[in-house]
Amino acid sequence: MAMAGIEVSPDAKAMFDSIKNHRTKKWAFFEIDRSKKVVPTQSGEGRDITKREEDKKIFEGEVKAKLRDDQPLYILYDFQFTTKEGRLIEKVAFITWMPDNAPMRDQMPYSSNKDAVKKAFFGIAGEFQFRNIGDIDYDTLAAAVEKK
Repeated sequence: MAMAGIEVSPDAKAMFDSIKNHRTKKWAFFEIDRSKKVVPTQSGEGRDITKREEDKKIFEGEVKAKLRDDQPLYILYDFQFTTKEGRLIEKVAFITWMPDNAPMRDQMPYSSNKDAVKKAFFGIAGEFQFRNIGDIDYDTLAAAVEKK
């Protein structure tokens, strides 16, 4: 899928499939590389999780802790937890990380191509964008995803 000179790579689509459909991956970071392709750069192994606190620990330790304050990214995260009512939630969220400290020239391609990239990842349950690490709160994200 081409968009303004940017293409979602087959590897990125395969990674999305691994997260959403096969659940062999729990999360992934995606960058726009020099060849103007959206590619996966890091990921975490999939696992069966039912407890919200386990899911939160993975999000905070494996995703949030790895974010750099100078590098924009797209992130997919598979929220997996059981609600207070006993309902199992398994939904993938799309997060755009656009830190204020990243150079504007690095932010622009992520901002202008976000909607097209999101369309390539069909079936996501929520979309979020953050500019400051302090604004990223697992409980707020999980509550929003639960409502979708």
